[in-house]
Amino acid sequence: TARARIAQLDEYVGLPADHPESYRSVLRREVLEPLGIGMDAFMGPDGTATDVQGACEAYDRALSGAGGVDLQLLGIG
Repeated sequence: TARARIAQLDEYVGLPADHPESYRSVLRREVLEPLGIGMDAFMGPDGTATDVQGACEAYDRALSGAGGVDLQLLGIG
């Protein structure tokens, strides 16, 4: 986990990052903390951005700048 970077797939629009039901909070509580991964290894979209399209584009650039995605773990349902 020392070199792992976690990229959040999505977020609720309008929900602050510190809200207990935001995906950021859920990932922190259910994945990062149990694995001992700090928030410095985490990136996610801004759910409170007023310019949603701009926030999506900025997150896309951040993902590309981090080298893209090597492995995706995705839950459906």
